[in-house]
Amino acid sequence: MKNNFLSLIAGLISLTLLSACFLVSCNNKNKSESGQSVETNSGNSETGTYDASDMLNPFETESDGSSGGQALEGGEDSDSESNTFSESDSKDSEGDNNESDQASPSLRFISYGNGTCTVSGIGTYEDVYVIIPERSPEGDIVTSIEDKAFYDNPNIKAVQLPSTVSTIGDRAFAGCSSLVYISVDKNNKMFSDSEGVLYSKDGSRLIAFPAANAAQEIDISIRVKEICNMAFYECDNLQRINYGGTFEDWNKISIGELNYGLLSAAISCIQSK
Repeated sequence: MKNNFLSLIAGLISLTLLSACFLVSCNNKNKSESGQSVETNSGNSETGTYDASDMLNPFETESDGSSGGQALEGGEDSDSESNTFSESDSKDSEGDNNESDQASPSLRFISYGNGTCTVSGIGTYEDVYVIIPERSPEGDIVTSIEDKAFYDNPNIKAVQLPSTVSTIGDRAFAGCSSLVYISVDKNNKMFSDSEGVLYSKDGSRLIAFPAANAAQEIDISIRVKEICNMAFYECDNLQRINYGGTFEDWNKISIGELNYGLLSAAISCIQSK
């Protein structure tokens, strides 16, 4: 009797151990299938990697759940940490002039001698993401970008403009065949961006549609009265313009030189005469 009892106890213990092992195995399988593994979200994960075809602002970061921006990850020769930029980083702090440390290296500045300066070019800088600071390394406030400052640069993919810039010269970003996105600080009083396209703050001037923008069509508001020189230069992807006014309104827009991408696209006017 005693031996039968011990055998029964041993059988129950074995059954309990087998059940426990089965539950642990199932739990691990469920975790793996639900994507909870930390390794899948690091290193080679495609999530958060900036691609030239993406239309999210590459200079915004997901600092919290409310942000719709995207972390910016550099090319093979750079890491994501050194290329990540957030708007809070660009705020000028008095007595702590660290902003120039975030700026793209080797940008060329010309001082006006009155505490302000202009960006005249990119120098020997070879990275693809250009961050223009609010102040030059010498401490001058950056108020303008020279004519053709970045003209015909084949490497630049994205440009961040600060709140302090009030003047952008003619064809400053023209011919930049890899340019996807132009981002403007929301506190800038003279310029703004919409899906990477550069406008005057009031929307009356369309200044630059990045040549490598993947969009095949664009909506142009009836507020637009001027399209600047080479704003649509080499925009080979663009096929259609959706204009908010009538054909009569469209023909009144002042269209600058060498806007081949614009002139070759089909025009669709939302309003009828």
